[in-house]
Amino acid sequence: MPSAPGFSASGSSASGSSASGSSASGSSASGSSPPPHPQGWRYVTLVWLTSRLFLALVMVWLVPQVTAPSDHFQPDQPWAVLTHWDGEWYESIATQGYEFAPDGQQYNVAFFPLFPLVVRLVMGMGLPFGAAAALVSQSCFWLALGQLYRWMVPTQGAGVARWSVLLLAWFPYSYYCSVAYTESLFLWVTVSALAAFDQGRYGWAGLWGALASATRLPKIWV
Repeated sequence: MPSAPGFSASGSSASGSSASGSSASGSSASGSSPPPHPQGWRYVTLVWLTSRLFLALVMVWLVPQVTAPSDHFQPDQPWAVLTHWDGEWYESIATQGYEFAPDGQQYNVAFFPLFPLVVRLVMGMGLPFGAAAALVSQSCFWLALGQLYRWMVPTQGAGVARWSVLLLAWFPYSYYCSVAYTESLFLWVTVSALAAFDQGRYGWAGLWGALASATRLPKIWV
């Protein structure tokens, strides 16, 4: 299976062994795995960028061609779907905070705080909610792909890591990692928690896990 750019397929050479030994000792001392070669990040970035650009083109070209039933949501512009449905609840949290009254109506207290909190911080740069939420979601998805690649290379090899990143980025449901939902943030902190635990960095695993539990309900049980 082909190796990822910047990673040697064989670790038996003297220089490779020396570099590996040096990296291993550095990793052991710092308690973290060595970062991937810059070419590895370039591969992750290329896959992330092409998949997100394709999705953007679909949103601009395809969505306006679809006519929804009169009683369903029909976006007045292509980008409206990025902040619709649950995105509206997250917008209310980011802009107005949590609200609740015992009157039988729906309120935003059902949604966890980390995503709207991060979006709120980005909105401090002067961005509207839609732009800030898209920036957070896209950035977190890129970080999640990079973290997955970084985690898999030492144990599964560069080829498996590359295919994993490629399939995850182009999987149809990765659409939800580009909208104002928690999926990309949750994916990033969860992969980080699992990678840290696998590498024996239990303090970091606990920290990442705590962040994940503030993002979505399922992580509380993990």
